[in-house]
Amino acid sequence: AKLAVTFADNDQDLGKSPQSIAIGRPGVYLSSSSVKKFKHEVYRSKIVRPPLNVVDGKVAAIVLNRDGADMLEDMFSSISLHNSYKNIEFIIIDHGSIDQSNEVCSKWSKEFYIRFIDRKKNYSYSASNNYAVSLTDAEYLFFLNNDIQFDGDLIARGVGCLSVEVGIV
Repeated sequence: AKLAVTFADNDQDLGKSPQSIAIGRPGVYLSSSSVKKFKHEVYRSKIVRPPLNVVDGKVAAIVLNRDGADMLEDMFSSISLHNSYKNIEFIIIDHGSIDQSNEVCSKWSKEFYIRFIDRKKNYSYSASNNYAVSLTDAEYLFFLNNDIQFDGDLIARGVGCLSVEVGIV
């Protein structure tokens, strides 16, 4: 048999749905005619997404970079295409890039609030992330790699999942 799962709010299939499923206990051969008739049927189920919280707190997207101008360009381009969250700042911690990373950030600063911090040399991942955190008063922190490309409204959905009970997504 197959099981197909869709979201209740828009009837969109859950990823990789439908899937083949087994009926009965593993290792037990079921031969009754009542079981055989289910073999080729598709069972449908709907799931309800939890409601997203409506939040508008400031988000700091912290990105470490070294000679990643092309990746930053792709990252900002994808965020521009998919992002709906407005209260966001990008803190780019640069580790002494010799490419056009600063120019890419300057170009995109017409659309986003971007702080380009040139640390002049390569620091550890944790040291640079901690340094970036010390520069912001944002309520929410997103740690992004410079090679990420958004394919959906990830910041709004991520922040929308946060609540008193959920502190990390």
